[in-house]
Amino acid sequence: MPSVLRLLQNALLLQIGIVLPMAAQTVQKQRLPLHDPTHLYRTSNSTSELAFYCLPAQTPTPRGVLLLLPGLGGKAKRVFRETALGWEASRAGILTIVPTLNNRLYLDSAGTHFLDEVLQRVLQQYPTVGRNIFIGGFSAGGHLALRYAETLVGTTTERL
Repeated sequence: MPSVLRLLQNALLLQIGIVLPMAAQTVQKQRLPLHDPTHLYRTSNSTSELAFYCLPAQTPTPRGVLLLLPGLGGKAKRVFRETALGWEASRAGILTIVPTLNNRLYLDSAGTHFLDEVLQRVLQQYPTVGRNIFIGGFSAGGHLALRYAETLVGTTTERL
């Protein structure tokens, strides 16, 4: 019986060790001066506001930015509760961004424009991230992430 109690104590300490650092960082919502006439973002309440959620890096100057796209119908802020990826990136000095883009199966011009605006804002606020941009997504968001990465690489190649 003492080993079961010790196991429970260790599990509790592990949970505290994981949860407390996460609670120290706060996810910040940043609104963009864009409206959403094409319904890039769908939630239970109707809004035409476009924004992104930002988890700052735990270092004084971030070394990169991780852009995570939610899946179809997924809420942007929930991404931080559904995966520890953003929290781990933050600990590694990488800023994590989750835009309000959840109503697309493919990346159209409205979605590309919105993501461009998000990245432009982030790069202005955090110039130290430079070209260190990591892109990922969940389910349909993964497809959008791949397509957006192709767009960025194509744009960069054209500039060279």
